[in-house]
Amino acid sequence: MTSRMTRKTAEDTLHKTVCRVEGVSKEGGECVLLTLDAPEIAKLAVPGQFVMVKCTDGACPLLRRPISIASAREDKIFLLVQPVGTGTRWLCERKAGDSIDVIGPLGNGFTLPGAGENILVSGGLGAPPLLFLARILADMGKQAVSLLGAGSSSRLVLKNEMAAVCKDVFISTEDGSEGTKGLVTDLVSKLAPKSTANIFACGPLPMLARVAEIAEKASSCQVSLEAKMACGYGACMGCAVPAANGGYLHVCTQGPVFPSKLVMWRNPL
Repeated sequence: MTSRMTRKTAEDTLHKTVCRVEGVSKEGGECVLLTLDAPEIAKLAVPGQFVMVKCTDGACPLLRRPISIASAREDKIFLLVQPVGTGTRWLCERKAGDSIDVIGPLGNGFTLPGAGENILVSGGLGAPPLLFLARILADMGKQAVSLLGAGSSSRLVLKNEMAAVCKDVFISTEDGSEGTKGLVTDLVSKLAPKSTANIFACGPLPMLARVAEIAEKASSCQVSLEAKMACGYGACMGCAVPAANGGYLHVCTQGPVFPSKLVMWRNPL
């Protein structure tokens, strides 16, 4: 009884809103880019934050899904969704005019850089928070280079949007169907190990571990971690990852963005 009351009280203190779907477009094969009318969230959101989305319009007790905010402009927020399970498939089936229940913005975002070159590294579906960051940097008059990686050309996401706001966009695909054949970390090895570089990365954990290793020579490296979340606000403790100095980091409340040196990337055995 106590845990239920605590969880309900915590959720009630968060900003919940019902957002109208303003636009739906296909992106990177099966992915869908949703445009939501969400003025309260758009006003508060910063690059790297996320929202928890209710993935049903009925009484089915599906957990909310964490979705990174791909951009916030005027009264709109943009969410990129990949149909993986029941909840995300439901989201991808939404149409203009539908309503979606959203909690957010949640988590801590990127720390904006000072001087130096800004390199944005995304693998798989890691592009959304970096697109948001790229747009903010462009508004500040700061240039950025985007490195996009995917398994194939058909699975690349948000490359046109990145090209519109970045100085350069470099692409790698594992099958060589677009850009350089190989992993996006190969591009990082060539372009990023400069003492003045600010590196920002989001993608699968093995990719981030390699980026963090390469970035030891860089000025700074921030990583946005992907983790399964049941609540999004620290009640379930299900999104814990090992910290470099011992203990754990909680992705939902302390992250999802961390300096790369704070994360334990390898099992110390």
